[in-house]
Amino acid sequence: MKKLLIFVVMCIALCSTYNLKAVTMKTNHKNQIVIDCLITNVRDKKILIQQRSGTRKLFPYCWDFIGGHLENNESVETCIKRELLEEANMHLVRIITQVHEFYWSYDDTNVVDKVYMIIARGDFRLEEGKAIAARWITRNEAPLLLKPGETTNGMYQAALNAFDILEGKTNLNAHQTDLWEYCKKSEG
Repeated sequence: MKKLLIFVVMCIALCSTYNLKAVTMKTNHKNQIVIDCLITNVRDKKILIQQRSGTRKLFPYCWDFIGGHLENNESVETCIKRELLEEANMHLVRIITQVHEFYWSYDDTNVVDKVYMIIARGDFRLEEGKAIAARWITRNEAPLLLKPGETTNGMYQAALNAFDILEGKTNLNAHQTDLWEYCKKSEG
């Protein structure tokens, strides 16, 4: 019960910090972690998004990132590798940094959604039945991540944070800067 209370307090504090709508976290709900992969093209300053199929229970036809649920005893890196292979036929080259974390709920589940900016390689393909389109977008196209009537959401904020990094508007720590320089050289 104490861990859940801390989780709810953190959620409310972070929602306030990022001007997100407060999420009602229910104590009888299970908790889940989702890992999203914000695949970047460093040279062209673009990110990859995919459109969910209309048959998806959650967020049909919405644009989002490749990703999925963190399995029990699975590391973030292992989850990213698994989701990239399952959903996009791609392989992880580097994790640059976590660009955003946000919270949401559905049915009887509270979700912590962590978005990682990554470099991936491979012959991209859509996962049949789950996604119907994909595209590389620039900052100006980031509003595709918003649902009608929204002015912000977690996916959109993650994209903006990633574009800030791609455009050199955000300072990275020393370790992240070394990775970033490596990625820029390897893509160049």
